[in-house]
Amino acid sequence: MRDRYKTLADADKAADYVLIEKKSRFIASGGNARTEKEVHDILGATRVKYPGASHHVYAYRIQSLEKCSDDGEPSGTGGLPVLGLLQKAGLEYCVLVVTRYFGGILLGAGGLARAYGAAAMGFADANAVTKAKRLIFDVVADYHAANVLQRAIQKEGLVCESVDYREKVVFRLLSAPEKADELSRAVQNAANGEAEIQRAGEKYVNEKP
Repeated sequence: MRDRYKTLADADKAADYVLIEKKSRFIASGGNARTEKEVHDILGATRVKYPGASHHVYAYRIQSLEKCSDDGEPSGTGGLPVLGLLQKAGLEYCVLVVTRYFGGILLGAGGLARAYGAAAMGFADANAVTKAKRLIFDVVADYHAANVLQRAIQKEGLVCESVDYREKVVFRLLSAPEKADELSRAVQNAANGEAEIQRAGEKYVNEKP
């Protein structure tokens, strides 16, 4: 996975988008998904959230894998417009679902494609984010160095995710991959070489505009 990519907000933070077209209600939802299991989890949650819907059209992109479904709508009128929107917007590692409650008026193939595409676009416009890779470091120091390190972290603008007070103080810091060496030097200089820096994994966070 690349260090930075454009996607949709996490499903539990994304805001659904509603479009009414000739009494049919189209509800777009979805979110960030890095595996097909996460895709199916989001699809399952959507079906539970909107029971009795006529269709749950969806599309997803994960690396080179792209799939879509019309979920019973005429072929090409639902899934393809949603997938096309994801492609055009450059969104990946995500799934977008458009749920339809049929309003009793047929829209025709063209009308369906436009409605599904418009609902998908409304959701994507409101929920597009950029995910950026961050390396996680635990900085372990004695209590006498904790205040100095705290001031250095604030001064250098380092991202401190948490502070854990155990036998020693553990600062959990996040760093862009290209700034990891800079973080290490700043910490060691502040603590006069008395701090221990341990790599503790990595994560993806929403990059601020």
